[in-house]
Amino acid sequence: MQPLTLFFYLFIGGALGLKAAVISGNIHPVVGIICGVTVGFALIRLRKSSEK
Repeated sequence: MQPLTLFFYLFIGGALGLKAAVISGNIHPVVGIICGVTVGFALIRLRKSSEK
């Protein structure tokens, strides 16, 4: 997998996490970003396992 794709997934995950944290209002934005990046990593691992 290309590094650009990896970065893209993590960036999208972080952005969605930040947006969710801002919308809910009671979650710290940094926590939202960390959760989003974690979800991004999970998506990458799922794609890697499905490519085999």
